[in-house]
Amino acid sequence: MNALLTLATAASTDQSATLSFDYIKAVNQGSVTLDEQHVARVAHGLGIRLGVGDYVAVLDTPEGKFVVALLIAAPREQAYFELPFAEQLQIRARHVDVTGDESVTVRSASDITMECGQHIRLTCTNLFLTALDSMVNVMRHWVSKFDTGLIRADQVLHSDAENHIITANKDLRLDADRINMG
Repeated sequence: MNALLTLATAASTDQSATLSFDYIKAVNQGSVTLDEQHVARVAHGLGIRLGVGDYVAVLDTPEGKFVVALLIAAPREQAYFELPFAEQLQIRARHVDVTGDESVTVRSASDITMECGQHIRLTCTNLFLTALDSMVNVMRHWVSKFDTGLIRADQVLHSDAENHIITANKDLRLDADRINMG
């Protein structure tokens, strides 16, 4: 490991920190083993989960060695941003954009809540919504427009309104064993 910079951490010169650079040889819970066989703790604010082969900046202090920056990441299929010391993570900015070149997945073991003051827009080629138990829509106005529509219920389909309007430009067809008109 090459020492490149010495930082004074207190007024006295006997407490200094040395910044050096090294490759990670092994990853442990909250620490890493460096190529030089030293063990370094991962600084809490780093946020990126480190991997074997990563080239990192290491701060050597009287309290121990700390990985403080990821300089070059080894090739990997997945990368993780994590703050194990935090109960909650908030990202706040005037505009937030999350982009995946191929896909974006949002997962939760329990609930996902989306709140918006104005509009939520979903634009895609195909949209699939699956609810294993119930799906509830509550709204003031509902407009659906499509070329061909199908509503199918295996048991009962109930439609209730103060006034019902059914309009067909050509044919209106009711097919049942019995039709009760009131």
